[in-house]
Amino acid sequence: MVPTPFCRAGLRALVFLCPWVLLSLTTHCSGDGSSGPTPSELEVIIVSGNHQFAPPGTTLREALRVLVREVETSKGTAGARVDWILEGGGGTLTQTRSFTDSAGLALTLLTLGGAVGTYTVRAAVEGMPPDREVIFEARAVDTPIVESVPTGSIRAGEPVAIQGRSFWPEPRENVVLFSGVRGRVLSADAENLQVQVPPCLPTRDVQVTVAVGEAASVPVSMSVREGSEQFGLGPGEDLRVVDADGLSCLRLKAESGATYLGVVTSGSTVGGALYGYALVGLAQPGSQAFPQAPRGVGAGRVAVLTSSMPGNLQTAWERRIRKVESGLLATGSVVRGRPPDAVPGRVPAVGEQREFNVLNKDGQLQRVTATVRWVGLHSVIYEDVDAPPGGLSESEYTEFAAEFDDPTYAIVTGAFGRESDLDANGRIVILFTPVVNQLTPPGSDGFVGGFFFGLDLLRDREGSNQAEVFYTLVPDPEGQFGDRRDKSVVLGAAPAVLAHELQHMVHFNERVLKLGATNTDALWLSEGLAQMAEDLVSEEWRGRGHPAKAAQFGFGNWLRAHRYLRDPGSVSLVIASGNGTLEERGAGWLFMRYLYEHGGREGLLGSLTRTTRTGVANVTAAVGLPWEPQLAEWTAALYVDGLLTPTDPRLEYPQLRLRDVLNEVEGGHPLRPRARGGSDFQEAGELRSSAPDFYLLEVQESGSLTVNLAGPLGGAEEAGAKLQLVLVRVD
Repeated sequence: MVPTPFCRAGLRALVFLCPWVLLSLTTHCSGDGSSGPTPSELEVIIVSGNHQFAPPGTTLREALRVLVREVETSKGTAGARVDWILEGGGGTLTQTRSFTDSAGLALTLLTLGGAVGTYTVRAAVEGMPPDREVIFEARAVDTPIVESVPTGSIRAGEPVAIQGRSFWPEPRENVVLFSGVRGRVLSADAENLQVQVPPCLPTRDVQVTVAVGEAASVPVSMSVREGSEQFGLGPGEDLRVVDADGLSCLRLKAESGATYLGVVTSGSTVGGALYGYALVGLAQPGSQAFPQAPRGVGAGRVAVLTSSMPGNLQTAWERRIRKVESGLLATGSVVRGRPPDAVPGRVPAVGEQREFNVLNKDGQLQRVTATVRWVGLHSVIYEDVDAPPGGLSESEYTEFAAEFDDPTYAIVTGAFGRESDLDANGRIVILFTPVVNQLTPPGSDGFVGGFFFGLDLLRDREGSNQAEVFYTLVPDPEGQFGDRRDKSVVLGAAPAVLAHELQHMVHFNERVLKLGATNTDALWLSEGLAQMAEDLVSEEWRGRGHPAKAAQFGFGNWLRAHRYLRDPGSVSLVIASGNGTLEERGAGWLFMRYLYEHGGREGLLGSLTRTTRTGVANVTAAVGLPWEPQLAEWTAALYVDGLLTPTDPRLEYPQLRLRDVLNEVEGGHPLRPRARGGSDFQEAGELRSSAPDFYLLEVQESGSLTVNLAGPLGGAEEAGAKLQLVLVRVD
């Protein structure tokens, strides 16, 4: 079931704020600032831009980009200084010194000098020894010239001789395109190429070009007649194509016409990387006015690379608190759990008071006094003595605590594991305090609704409350501590916050306190697991026949998923921004929900939580499948689910009914693949790591469509891009 329109309408104003409410503070540290990793704990790797060829005087299409990251965790390190040293006369760099962004990335652009030759750029990170530098090489080359190609009609798949000048003697460095489709170079010297005509070509005239990097010849026409290579899928059937050299093309045929979903993905797991690709289609019959071979995106690419992802209040607060928390596991020893000689703690009684340290908007631990308002089976609810009038009543606290006990606590701990019990009283503290209200600047569109701070679980650290504590905002109908918030806002937002943050608390205990992990899990996976906690509670309420409650816990995920699916190609599943935008978190939930349905449900979620593995390595170990096919199947399911019954059940969500869920968000399912086919097309696209682009490819009746996926210039993909194409027949 999904919520009725009546239920949804009652939630719409609230849930548009909820994404700003869901704080994810999984690991935490001392209160006096963070201590970053030392140079010996870092490594620098090349992300993109190495081994480029272009004519003299060209500003290279691809920026030179490096990633500075921690060796143990593969997390990017922000603020590292990178010095760029150019060797080779006449060239220039846009910057000779830069600092890594929040994802650990730094870049510069190289303009080649006026002479043919090799240019070398060294990237050196401050504090790291010279043997840890990385080296980029680029070459200024003469532009190839094609002087002759065979005459007559050449059969697809046969070898041909191409003569000219300024070809490269290494065969693989010559990209020979037949109307954008790459042929295999069998042998090469400066004036002669032996090339296999792509076997997938239809009968037609093609434009032949030879390129060495960005240096491309003028097209020359040649006639081709089709070979025997054809391919087709039945309705619901699928195929995954992987070819790093861009040589594998397909000629799709269907006597009565057909429509294929085509999903291009980058299987890279470098969170901040961006990769170009060329998708080419040759229609038969149809228009053959094929344009010049796709040449990539050019200078606009740099603006995309250097622009920051959109933020919001929640991620800004998270970034701030994570800076404090980041040194927790990296500095000093961690004393885990309560002392071995500890005795069971006493459960506090209603009316008792105690003091807490609460992280405030200035990044300081603020001392507050709070009174016990309710004691539940798994919780103790405290209210700050400075809470304004108009707060929750005793009956409202009673209902709040009862719903936390059942189903939230039972569902979350049953799926993910148990929280710690540092104070030995078997209860989690839920502290309602206006300090949380003050985290939101007045007049903001959204608000920070609450958080969990892992410092409280480390009894040896100054400022620790030495108890399991959730912090949440209070009703403030007169706006004494910021914008006005009435009871309905608090009661509508806080339950989902608690489910989300309870998973973070459990994760911290299972990973850090029990298993002794010295690092936190990747943000995208940590957030995806916490969002699954909301999802599971939503499922439980739906199963009990309470659609409004189900929507209260589920709608935030549905909304974030909707935002992601508006433009999934621009969003990295493994989080490019380093902070977690709403769109990135929408991707994370959709992926975790997919794994949950296909990989053992609660058992898989527990395995991902109770481990010291991190990120992609955690997922691949738990699921038992390589990353790239998982990514391919999941991205196809994002569109196929609910549209048809695929032959492969992994191309759908067996339980979720994604289209029904997305219909509860205004506008319905937002994914709109680009329609291509019926005439020649070429797409010069860009993808972030572990991101997809979607196409609907039409094969005309009694015709064919040749499809080829390659790198950004029609040749080999960029190093590390891991491009793949999934085709699913959807008609």
